[in-house]
Amino acid sequence: MKKVITLLTIGILFGFSAIIFQQIQADETVRTNEVNYAQKQVIPTTLGSDNIEILQSKGTLTDEQIAAMMKQFMDTLVQEIDDHYRVIRFDTKEALIKEFESIATKEVVKPYVDYYFEEKDNKLFILPTETPAWFIEGKDYKRNVISDQKVEITQSNETALYGPYTINVTFEKMEGQWKITKISH
Repeated sequence: MKKVITLLTIGILFGFSAIIFQQIQADETVRTNEVNYAQKQVIPTTLGSDNIEILQSKGTLTDEQIAAMMKQFMDTLVQEIDDHYRVIRFDTKEALIKEFESIATKEVVKPYVDYYFEEKDNKLFILPTETPAWFIEGKDYKRNVISDQKVEITQSNETALYGPYTINVTFEKMEGQWKITKISH
């Protein structure tokens, strides 16, 4: 039985490796296209330094911030484990949830942590399964600006693992910092 679990785990890891490799290749293509596009852009001379400072002070949620927060969420969810699926850096769900606090609310994180992790004997273990259908960096998405404090994004994707899916994420500015406040599929 242990050999079957080991082989299954290795198979899943190879599958993840293939998906990640494909994503890296796609990301490199997107980044090259973005650099080429950015090099062709001309900043209007009517946008003086005073206007740029005003735009930056408004704290508008940028595409880079969205991508970074979504990546950090997934990077935090996928924890380093030992051979027995024990999480190395955290011993409790609460400690793991706290790790997310700079990018997401506890209400958003808790269902993910409850689904993917369990506590046994004062140790935290990951339940071996696939990561959730997720935001794909570099792929187009729709942005709905609700207010200067709330932005919703919607991205439709299709992967070999999940088929077609749509992810909706709400970001809200809380105490001067953008956080993920809702995720739905």
